[in-house]
Amino acid sequence: MSSTGAAARGAGWACVAVTVFALALRLVGLGYLLPCWTEPDNIYVGQAAMIRSPNPGADYATYPLLVGYTVLALPEDDVAVPADAPLERHLERASAPQLRTRWVVACLSALIAPATWFVARAFVGPGSSTVAALFAATSLLHLNFSQQARPHAPVTAALALALCFALRARRTGRTSDGWLAALAAMLPIGLLHTGVFALPPLFVAHVLRNGTRRARDPARLLVPLLCAVVAVLAFYPSLRPGSFGLGAKSADSGLIVGGHLIDWSWFDGSGFSVLLLGLWRNDPVLVVLAGVGVFCAARAWSRRTPSTPVADAAVVAAACVPYLLVFGIYEKSYDRFALPLVPVLAVLAAVALRDVSAFASRGRAVVAAFVVVLALALPCFAATKLAWLRSRPDSIALAARWVGAHVEPDVERLWLQPGMELPLASTADAVEHNRASFRSFTGFYWTKYQEAHPLAASRAFDARALPDLWQPFWREVEGTPLDALATLGDSYVACMRFQDRGLGVRITHLQAELERFGTLVELQRPIAKPRFGYSALTYDNPHFLADLLDAELVGPEVLVYRLERCE
Repeated sequence: MSSTGAAARGAGWACVAVTVFALALRLVGLGYLLPCWTEPDNIYVGQAAMIRSPNPGADYATYPLLVGYTVLALPEDDVAVPADAPLERHLERASAPQLRTRWVVACLSALIAPATWFVARAFVGPGSSTVAALFAATSLLHLNFSQQARPHAPVTAALALALCFALRARRTGRTSDGWLAALAAMLPIGLLHTGVFALPPLFVAHVLRNGTRRARDPARLLVPLLCAVVAVLAFYPSLRPGSFGLGAKSADSGLIVGGHLIDWSWFDGSGFSVLLLGLWRNDPVLVVLAGVGVFCAARAWSRRTPSTPVADAAVVAAACVPYLLVFGIYEKSYDRFALPLVPVLAVLAAVALRDVSAFASRGRAVVAAFVVVLALALPCFAATKLAWLRSRPDSIALAARWVGAHVEPDVERLWLQPGMELPLASTADAVEHNRASFRSFTGFYWTKYQEAHPLAASRAFDARALPDLWQPFWREVEGTPLDALATLGDSYVACMRFQDRGLGVRITHLQAELERFGTLVELQRPIAKPRFGYSALTYDNPHFLADLLDAELVGPEVLVYRLERCE
C-alpha cells in the first residue's frame, strides 16, 4: 500500500471516529428530565400524532414535518405496560414519545462532525480537518440543543452537509453533482425555515464551478429552486394549495411564518451582540480561535496564489454571510440562532490552530500536538461532563426519591407548585385534580400518561397541584392570597426554581411565603454556589458553560417544605 493511500485511509478512519464520538455524546443521557419536565418549544413531539389526525392543531405547521415523518417511520413498542408493573417501566413508557423524537434529533445533529470534516478538507489537510470536526462535535451550544426535541441543532448539521455537496459540485463541475447538491439542500429546508440558506451556496458554486461552460448551463440553476419547491410542498403543509392557512400570512407590521410574527421594526441591528454572546458563553475557545482564524485567512488572501481555494471560500461565505446579516440585524435573535455558524467557526479554528502550532512548534510535531490538545481540552471536557451529568439522576428524580422515602402516602398530602410534576405514582383523585389544573399548561406527559393508563401502585401519592386560588399568582406577583398556605394543614409542598427572572421571580415569592409557614426539609440544588444567580442547569442557561463547570446535577432547584397546621 502506498503512503498516500495509507494516509487517506487513516484520515477516513479519523473522520469516522469523530463522528462516533459526536453521536455518543448526543445519545448518552438523552432521557434527562423526562417525563416530568420537557424542553420548551418541543412541538416536534406532537407533530407525529398530528400528521395522523384529520384535524391537527395549530402547532402542526409551526415547524416543517420531516422529523415528524421520520419519527412515524420508527418502530414503536405497542405492548401495553401492566398496571402493576414497576414504576420505572411506566416512566419509560411515558417518556417514549419525547425520547423517540430526541433520538431522531440527536442522530441528525451528529452529522455535524463529518459535514464539518468535509468542509474543512477544502482548506486544510486531513489532520486539521479532524480538529475542525472535533470542535464542531464538542460545541456546547450545539450539543445542548442536539439533545432536545427542537430543530436548531439538526438544521445546523443539515446546512453543513448541504455545503459539502455544494463544494463538491463546484470542484467537479459535473451536472450529477449539481443535482446531488440540490437534493441535499432539501434536508435543511425540511427541518426548519432557515434551511433556505442552503440555496445561496448552490448558486455561487454554479457560477464558480470548474469545467467547461455550455449555453444551457443557466438552466441548471432551476434545479435547486425546483428541489426547494418540492421540499416546501412535502414538509410545509400550511403552504400547500388548499391548506388551512397556518403558514405565511401578512401582518400589519410584518409577516407571520409558522405562527411566528416577524415585525419589520425588529430589524435594528441588535442581534449581532446576542449571537456573539451566545457563542461566547457556550464555546469561548471556539470564538477566540475562530477570530484568529479570520486573521489567518485574511493573511492567506493577501498572499494568495493560484492554488489558494478562493472559489471554495466564496461558496462558504455564501453559506454564512447572508445568514449572519439577517439574524445579526434581527432584534428577536436568540443564542440558538448562532448554531448554523458553528461549522464555519470550527473550520476557522482549525486554520488558526494549524498556523499557530506551526509557528510555535518550528517543525516539532510534539509541540504542535500539545497546542492542539490544549485547545481542545476545555471543549472536550465540557461536552463529556454534560453527557455524564445528563446520564445520572436529575434533581427532580432525586427529590421524588426523598418524597418516596419520607412521606406517608396514606396519611400526608403532597402539594405541587402549579406546573410541576414529580415521577411518582399518583392516586386517581390527584390525577383528576391535576388534569384540570394543568389545562392551561403544555407538556405534562406524566400526568397525561397516568390519566390514560391508571397505575396499580402499592404506594400512590396524593400529589396535587396547588388549588385554583393560586392561579392569580401566575398573573400577579403582588396582591395574591398567599396566606392561604396556612390553611393547607399538615402536608408537604414541593416547588422548583430554575431562573431569576419572569416565572422565577414568582416562584421566589412563593418560596418566601413557604418559609413563613413551613420548614425546608429537602433541597436538591444542581449548582451549590452559582456565579450568575442560576442554581439550576436546565435547557437554556444564559451562562451555560460556567454553570456546567460548577454543576453537580442537571435540572431545576427543587425544594420540599413541611407545613404544619396553624390554629
